[in-house]
Amino acid sequence: MARAGFCAECGRNVWLKLPLCTECENGHPLSALSGFYDADYEVVVVPGRPIPDTLGGPFQPPEGVAEIRVMAAGLSPEWLDYGRQNDPRSLVSLIRDAEGSQRNRLVASLVARGDAAAAGALLEVIGNDSHTGWDVPAVYGLAAMGPIVVPALIVALGRSSDDWAGWRARDALGWIGAPAVPALWEVIRKSRDDVAKGRAVEALAYTGLPEVVPGLLELLKAPDDMGAPVYIATSFGEYGLRALINTVASPTSAREAYRALLGLAYLWDQTGMPGDSRAVSPGFRALFRFADSGGMRDKLARALALYGDRAYAEALAYLPEIAKHANPEYASRRGLQANDWWIAACLVFVALGDEYLQRLFDDTAGSPQFANVVMAVKALVPYRSLME
Repeated sequence: MARAGFCAECGRNVWLKLPLCTECENGHPLSALSGFYDADYEVVVVPGRPIPDTLGGPFQPPEGVAEIRVMAAGLSPEWLDYGRQNDPRSLVSLIRDAEGSQRNRLVASLVARGDAAAAGALLEVIGNDSHTGWDVPAVYGLAAMGPIVVPALIVALGRSSDDWAGWRARDALGWIGAPAVPALWEVIRKSRDDVAKGRAVEALAYTGLPEVVPGLLELLKAPDDMGAPVYIATSFGEYGLRALINTVASPTSAREAYRALLGLAYLWDQTGMPGDSRAVSPGFRALFRFADSGGMRDKLARALALYGDRAYAEALAYLPEIAKHANPEYASRRGLQANDWWIAACLVFVALGDEYLQRLFDDTAGSPQFANVVMAVKALVPYRSLME
């Protein structure tokens, strides 16, 4: 599991091995989770939000965007003239070298200018960043400029994966919100650049707009979901959670059910938010429905196991029904090749791990009617590594 922190002040993601954000001037404390790793995913950055006040609520752009916009609207005539009369590109080095309020005013003067040349200068600022944090006001400025900068930011999305400008373009597009949404969908549908497409999905999540959720849900059916389930779970509050729960309850395929459940399980595993346990019961029903789906069945069992105690309690409730069908010899002989629903249920116990297996043995001790279930589970334990 890869995890990172989010600096609420400067907007940067920092690995949790660091106690403070070293990317901005004051070393602000890390304040939100922003990383996930699974065998089916690369490490992805999810929109950072403070804990605990707004975690689980729709993502909101940083206050700095509104602050730059307000500053641009209230600049003195001298600053307005400075932005209008100078070549915007000449301000790039000044923004890099300035500090604090002077840097913000330089950015605001370009925002007030509001033309393509000003946008190009701010893009050049973020393109020259060396990860020191001084480009943050420029990103706020691009977001504050709104629709005029969307085409240029879309182009910047596709820069190489190690180019900081691409990540910052993603941030600005997300913070621009609704005006950027059509262009972002265009990238996802038509671009052949996987880097640009992945960043476009993240930018859509950064908007926090409920109207983008149905489109992101469609990605759960695609060969590559580009991290959509995690973004839906973490960026749209209750609306996103309900959308994923409904998908788990009525999936069109085992893959879709797994991806939706995994997005919810991620949030549950990282925060323990009680609302996500609503997916456990429909998750088991999906598991039984797709018991004959082989590898996807095993992945569903693993995703359910991420719920720990909640998954164990649900699986335990099925014990009487499992006991009517459990056949240890059959489980031992067929292993993961068996397509029976009760085998799928037993695999949840296996995926939960040794601590929960011991709890199962203790909870069923002295109950002869469950002896076949326990023996079947034990017969499946050697196959655990094959479920990965």
